[in-house]
Amino acid sequence: MRKALFTITLTLATLFASAQNMAHMDTQKIIPQLPDYQKAQAELQTAMEKSQEEMEFFAEKVKEKQKEALELEKKCQADPENCDQGSLQLAYQMYDDRMKNFEDIQYKSEMELQNLENTKINNIVSKIQKAAKEIATEKGYTYVFDVNSLMVAGGEDITDLVLAKLLEGSAGTGE
Repeated sequence: MRKALFTITLTLATLFASAQNMAHMDTQKIIPQLPDYQKAQAELQTAMEKSQEEMEFFAEKVKEKQKEALELEKKCQADPENCDQGSLQLAYQMYDDRMKNFEDIQYKSEMELQNLENTKINNIVSKIQKAAKEIATEKGYTYVFDVNSLMVAGGEDITDLVLAKLLEGSAGTGE
């Protein structure tokens, strides 16, 4: 009885597995070949360069405040009796404020760049998923896996079909 049950279970599992038409694709191969990706990379590079210029500008302003505070401190050390401690403290406070402002701007800039990159990549991945779904429907695949998240990939490799569909779509829309 156990042997018969095992044989039936194995037969059903084999039939079920063969009924589940599977395919796989390699998104890491597809993404760099897409015009959208190349455009996104160019936009990100431009945004990074602009951010770098802004950071250099603000870093220079911080250095100016630090220099002012250090020069005032040197004067106070050279002539302690004519030193205005209030001005010295104010100079250092202005330097500290400028430094904190710089750090805040730097953090905000990094977050904006990260969000821009995430948005661009998510849009590209959505297009890939849509194309893969269309091909899966056309070819009768029940599952399409990305080889980058699997240890073993079975079924037909539809990477080139997905890439062709995406490139066909971008050529027709002028993107």
